Amino acid sequence: MAQACIDTRAAAWPGAPVDAAHFFHREIVPQVREALRRGGVAADGAAASLGAIDAVVVILPPGDRAQRDWQVAAIRGLAREAAPGRVNGIRGAGEEAIGAAADWLAGAAAITGQLLEVAGNAGEAG
Repeated sequence: MAQACIDTRAAAWPGAPVDAAHFFHREIVPQVREALRRGGVAADGAAASLGAIDAVVVILPPGDRAQRDWQVAAIRGLAREAAPGRVNGIRGAGEEAIGAAADWLAGAAAITGQLLEVAGNAGEAG
């Protein structure tokens, strides 16, 4: 099976945590559900169709603690909904660090509902 990545860092995120959470649920959650549906996992976790995607990683921009609180809750809720499919999040900056975390999650079949924090790479702007 394979993992889909949904990179949300370029989105026009509202600054207030409650507004950002609303934006996530309105704009990003449908993308996660669609990726899982196309990949073979229905919203209730049942097999929806034959496909290769069984995991989704949502890449989020870095933010403060208030942003992290709703992000953790959202990723965990999506993971419960997607079971036996997997949903995880990566939050931070640094393409190399995000790529390494995504690669690690792709091979970590037992990991779901987690929000990994990554820092920028040495010598990399961002």
